[in-house]
Amino acid sequence: MKQPIYLIMLLFLLSCSSKRPFVNNPSDDGLIELVFLHVNDVYEIAPLPGDDLGGMARVATLKKQLLSKNKNTLAILPGDFLNPSVIGTLKDANGNKIKGAHMVDVMNQAGIDIVTFGNHEFDLGLEDLQMRLDESEFRWVSSNVLQNKEKGIKSFYKNKNDKRSKKEKIPETIIQTFTDEDGTSVTVGFFGVTLDEKQQPYLTYKDPIQRSKAMVEELDSKVDLIIPITHLEIIEDKKLAKTIPRFPLIMGGHDHHHMRFLVGSTVVAKADANAKTAYVHTIRYDTNDKTYTVYSELITLDNNLNLDPNVNERVKYWTEIAEKDMEKQGFSPNEVVTVLDTPLDGKESTIRNRQCPLGTLVVESIANVCSNKIDAAILNSGSIRIDDILSGNMTQYDIIRILPYSGKILEVEMTGLLLKKLLESSLKNKGEGAYLQLAGIEVDEGSLTFKIGGELLKTDKNYLIALNDFLLAGYDFKFFTKENKGIINIIEPKKEDSLKNDLRKAMIEYLKSKK
Repeated sequence: MKQPIYLIMLLFLLSCSSKRPFVNNPSDDGLIELVFLHVNDVYEIAPLPGDDLGGMARVATLKKQLLSKNKNTLAILPGDFLNPSVIGTLKDANGNKIKGAHMVDVMNQAGIDIVTFGNHEFDLGLEDLQMRLDESEFRWVSSNVLQNKEKGIKSFYKNKNDKRSKKEKIPETIIQTFTDEDGTSVTVGFFGVTLDEKQQPYLTYKDPIQRSKAMVEELDSKVDLIIPITHLEIIEDKKLAKTIPRFPLIMGGHDHHHMRFLVGSTVVAKADANAKTAYVHTIRYDTNDKTYTVYSELITLDNNLNLDPNVNERVKYWTEIAEKDMEKQGFSPNEVVTVLDTPLDGKESTIRNRQCPLGTLVVESIANVCSNKIDAAILNSGSIRIDDILSGNMTQYDIIRILPYSGKILEVEMTGLLLKKLLESSLKNKGEGAYLQLAGIEVDEGSLTFKIGGELLKTDKNYLIALNDFLLAGYDFKFFTKENKGIINIIEPKKEDSLKNDLRKAMIEYLKSKK
């Protein structure tokens, strides 16, 4: 295996609050090591074509290597894997919408042990989410997310099927005892908490900090160590560690670049998204004096790790479905379109809150294929679905990851009054998919004024604005439809104009022209 790109060794000598008695065993040295393979926010089952990093088959290989050295090894994924992904937008060989089925299939094969919900699990409707829960063979734990039912708020569950003899509730906690070769044992309690970023009518969230306190109270007398599995923003993870200063380790998700912080006596860690890296945390626990040592090693999942053949077989099954569909649509997914000098931040938290370089690239791509008569271009940020940070080689597949739902490009003549209302509404929708990315429009949020072509927007003037057809369907702004009296004219793309009929192809063409 390649040497780790980042090695952290942390030593903590802390008294555990467990009330469990210690039973002396002459052959027991009192020391035991636990290993946790930690990946988070994994949307891609195969190595990314631009940099050949990641891939669930490499996660499987790494887990097997760790298991060969220590049987007390678990693979943990703290949320965000069912969505978003290109494959998830397609249909399987039977014509059924995939919607995360590929991820569950591959994760089952890869040996993922415990997961919690991420916000993107709830991009799915309840029916599709229930199917994914039923298909999963790994364990879920969730302490603060519940399902709204007719008879009240209930836990999520897995239905009975051919691999499960009865219906299983998703538990609030998991308790597991580990024993090594000389008989040393340690009992660990896990719980999982998720941020309330995604709202769905079938969901109820409870405060993650308060629920964490309740879980600690529940577990305290039953276990030696308590380890949260979280899908929170890093500021909330730090708050959790500070508020409840008794965890040796918090394995987190949601943030997409690797990080490790020491908060008091707690290690808070997250790996890079899409399994580009994985953390391997080793906890060495001394049952004699109830102390532990935490070592954390960040490992790059590159071609120095072989692809597990069984997992890779399932990966190939799903990627062949995707590649055939993409080629049918006229794409060459592995072609490098451009090489990025600096990373492009496509996280939802960025795209949906401010004008950013990736958003600018997309709207400039819209403008690039339109007539010289347009005054500006706009795009609802919800059309950008990658929720990841791009760097290095940027392939056609990356473009499809950015814009999986494509869409046509329209040139719409509208009144300045309507355009002003649209731009003002965009600012009110910060944090949502209705927030607009712009090209050719300057915004002064303080004075709530807008400039187009260097001049203040005039409500009594008409403007020709390029945009995607989804935006004009009224989903994000109910007033912004073809029927609005402020719409003067709509120029639809000609059938033979492949660039204006597919925003992804327009972006590929624009990036190639900038080389």
